[in-house]
Amino acid sequence: MINFACITGNGRVRLTAGAIAPQVLELTDTEAYLEGAGSSFDLETAVKTAVAEMNAKCQLIRESGISTTVKRAAFRFVRETLKALQEMMN
Repeated sequence: MINFACITGNGRVRLTAGAIAPQVLELTDTEAYLEGAGSSFDLETAVKTAVAEMNAKCQLIRESGISTTVKRAAFRFVRETLKALQEMMN
């Protein structure tokens, strides 16, 4: 199971994804897009940016026994996290 977290405060957005690499990853490219676009960010662009970033940073976690192919199939669930952020900002 991939865990997504979105934290806002002090004018910053932090977006993290867990269980796709040995350490929790901060999705800095996606954060930069969200901060630049502000509350009017495009959900589809944000999702594409996040998925591309997760694809680039995804690594095998030997202990989990879950392949990167299976993990990548679950990346689409980042949409719900970004949609919730969008609703909160509007």
